[in-house]
Amino acid sequence: MSLTFALSLSLAVAAGSGPSRADALSTKDLGRVKLKVPSVWKSTLEEGTRKFEAPSHDASFSLDAFPWEGDPISGEACRDKLTAALGGQRTWEKLTIGGAAAAHSVVTDRLEDGKTQTETHTWVGCDGRTKWVLTFSYTTSKKERFAPLAERVAKSLIYK
Repeated sequence: MSLTFALSLSLAVAAGSGPSRADALSTKDLGRVKLKVPSVWKSTLEEGTRKFEAPSHDASFSLDAFPWEGDPISGEACRDKLTAALGGQRTWEKLTIGGAAAAHSVVTDRLEDGKTQTETHTWVGCDGRTKWVLTFSYTTSKKERFAPLAERVAKSLIYK
């Protein structure tokens, strides 16, 4: 095998194993927060919820971000209220995103066809002034591509 052929083959294999070009991220100003989102994904705004869908239609995510209303509260207390409201019985991993309290949970389910399995990641966070919920879903057959992308998107969130 020639050196040129071997180099070409390894470049082709490496290119095929990386993230899709459709997943290249760019920063979007989404009102109260900024988020890195896949540049070519379709974006819509429905009743205050920003939604994004992959060109392949096998993954999507949505973001809701709104002000904390009420007495001043710590980010941790706010996060805990969000996780309780969204399903306190679920397992939530506590973490920090954008320098503030956040949490992450994963649910695996089947679509109505009974065959297609989906995975939905939910992240919530709060800095005491802004609270947000990010939900990212995809078919599990595409988990290798979309699970790392979901995490990159969620962890890119910055409060304004």
